[in-house]
Amino acid sequence: MAAPNPHAAALADAFSYLKQLEAASDYTPSSGSPSISTKPSPIPDRTAAPVGRAHATIKAATTIHAILAALRNIDRRGEWDDKHEGIEILQRYDDSKHEVLVHSLRAGQWPVVSKRDFVAISSNIVESDSKAYVVLASVDDSSVAEVKGRVRASIYSMGWIISKDTSQDDAWDLTVYAHVDPNGGLPSAIVQKAVIEGASVVFKFATFFEANFAAEE
Repeated sequence: MAAPNPHAAALADAFSYLKQLEAASDYTPSSGSPSISTKPSPIPDRTAAPVGRAHATIKAATTIHAILAALRNIDRRGEWDDKHEGIEILQRYDDSKHEVLVHSLRAGQWPVVSKRDFVAISSNIVESDSKAYVVLASVDDSSVAEVKGRVRASIYSMGWIISKDTSQDDAWDLTVYAHVDPNGGLPSAIVQKAVIEGASVVFKFATFFEANFAAEE
């Protein structure tokens, strides 16, 4: 039997917040790419870090469950996530939703930005065969001590939204919303860059999936 989830309320709040970010219309497109945009923090009393959003398309005859499985594949995450330095699953809760507590290690950008880590609750929420969410949010957990040489980041909501593209055959829309504060007193320009980079992993994941998993379906 799975352990009861002490972070269920935090997960529910993060999913509700992700839905708010999905519904918002005040995003400003990036000058570098129309597929990337940002918006001011909706919770300025908690963080001034902006929200990043990025969109990509997987063109493949696949399923929503195959895409979710590829996202959960820790062993191959480094192939599409440049900042990934390791993830440990600390606890499993609801297996039907792949609900887990994780400790993630993230690369920095020497010498300006030191390495980061975060402790977060994560879940897959499948609404139908044509739409699903992956939601991640920071939690306080006494089982994970501060890590020397790393600054603990705060994830207010990091979400993937996967939906069938009905305008074309064999295509799936992927949108990532990243409201993450790297903490550590960084200049606002660097924080904005980090937020955009966090959302932009969607591009490399789409390419990775098409090259490695599309043919399996």
